[in-house]
Amino acid sequence: MAKIPGVNVIAPVVPFDTADVHPSHDARYGRGGYRTVATLADRDAIPAPRREAGMLVFVAADESTWRLAADLTAWEPFTAGGGAVELAFAGGAVDPLILTITQQVQE
Repeated sequence: MAKIPGVNVIAPVVPFDTADVHPSHDARYGRGGYRTVATLADRDAIPAPRREAGMLVFVAADESTWRLAADLTAWEPFTAGGGAVELAFAGGAVDPLILTITQQVQE
């Protein structure tokens, strides 16, 4: 088993207060939540103590996102809802500011 560089802890790591903006941990060592892995095999290798029902995992190899079921073993494909925004203007005039905002929202 490889040593992990850093401070080893046996209790949850938290920031100093609610106004602290610094991250409390590296996602791959946390429990539940959202994390990114390289492959489906890496997703499946997440240890049981680090799994939590409803956690999401993004798999970089195929750019897919998965949600962990309540049984803590089954993975379900996850897709976020939403839709495209269509803009129509009288006379065909398009405001460049509105286009910029729309592009940023869609990215």
